[in-house]
Amino acid sequence: MSPLQLISIFLLLPPLILSAALHAKHGCLDQCGDMVIPYPFGVGTNCSLNPYFEINCDSSTHPPKAYLSINNIKKEVIEFNQTYIRIKSPFMLSACYDQSTGKQHSMTMNLSGTPYMLSDGNVLTAFGCDDMVLQSNGSSTVGGCSAFCAEKSDAGFGDCHYNGCCYQDLFTGTTFLEAELIDVSGKSLREKLFPCSYAFIQEAKWNETIYSYPLYYLNNSTALVNDDWASATRPPVVRLDWLVGAENCSRSKNSNTYACIHEKSVCVDYRETYLGVKGYTCSCVQGYEGNPYLQGGCQS
Repeated sequence: MSPLQLISIFLLLPPLILSAALHAKHGCLDQCGDMVIPYPFGVGTNCSLNPYFEINCDSSTHPPKAYLSINNIKKEVIEFNQTYIRIKSPFMLSACYDQSTGKQHSMTMNLSGTPYMLSDGNVLTAFGCDDMVLQSNGSSTVGGCSAFCAEKSDAGFGDCHYNGCCYQDLFTGTTFLEAELIDVSGKSLREKLFPCSYAFIQEAKWNETIYSYPLYYLNNSTALVNDDWASATRPPVVRLDWLVGAENCSRSKNSNTYACIHEKSVCVDYRETYLGVKGYTCSCVQGYEGNPYLQGGCQS
């Protein structure tokens, strides 16, 4: 067979066959269901850059779903990107108030020590009636908002522009926050309002339909769980930036853990943020595309 014939056969191969080697480490799965899993992420042991990028592919569902373990919390990944991932329904707090218990309703998001942090555009959202959510960095309160309802109507909807919802912008690069829900109506008024409230982190996508939810979610502690956000405009999704190294490019290039191994790859410093996060990712040089973390991964 002539070289020209070999080239012709190569060009006729389906794109998926040509691209499979560009995604995963040799000998490892490159997909979970319909979702491509690009290295440094990997399905199973020894297929990722380190345990923080390890993916568990749950084949008990149809189609199979990809899960990432962060701080022993199982989170479904719905999108992989060269600089971020998007995870479904990750950090949430619910409160159905009982004034007699004096219970504090709070949650903690702790990504410290992992390669992940909140991307630009995430917000801390609360929905309920006569509620306040406070954001803390562990030592002091740094923000918050209050949600009020115009009236009680089980058939109505609350949204983050008018009724029963509020949000607080979160800093890019945040790895730790605490949130607390507080009833601001007072014990004498609580029985006239919905008993339950919720707070969660979500990606704000202002080009989509205004986020809204049915007010019956506030009736009891199981209403939202049983509905699984089906009656809301969309379930909460969080976008997390990820880094392959904790130092900037100039300090990482001489390290034996330097991740940009392809000759056509380039190191990209993480953009400076208010929180001063350091780290880097890799990219193929201009004119090439593919996976800069694998030998042969960048192709013209």
